[in-house]
Amino acid sequence: MINQSIKLGVSKFNVNTEVRDAYMDVLKTSNSLSSPDLLEVMEKAIAAMRSVISGKLQLFGSAGKQENRAVQMKNRAVQTASTQTKPASAG
Repeated sequence: MINQSIKLGVSKFNVNTEVRDAYMDVLKTSNSLSSPDLLEVMEKAIAAMRSVISGKLQLFGSAGKQENRAVQMKNRAVQTASTQTKPASAG
């Protein structure tokens, strides 16, 4: 259904609730520990959110596209810089 929606032009999917739920689940679980370590809890919460986001990127067919876009932008900037006319030096 998601792929069909994308093919039909849907370009925005809201996933914030699922990301927040993953975060909150870790916080609730760690709250039951006798002495939770804040850094450990935050690392687990971030990992849980990344997992949800990674799954959504896969589902939407967007995984890896950001890296490709970054490379394209860098190549374009290099190409533009090399084709610009450099000012003549004075003197």
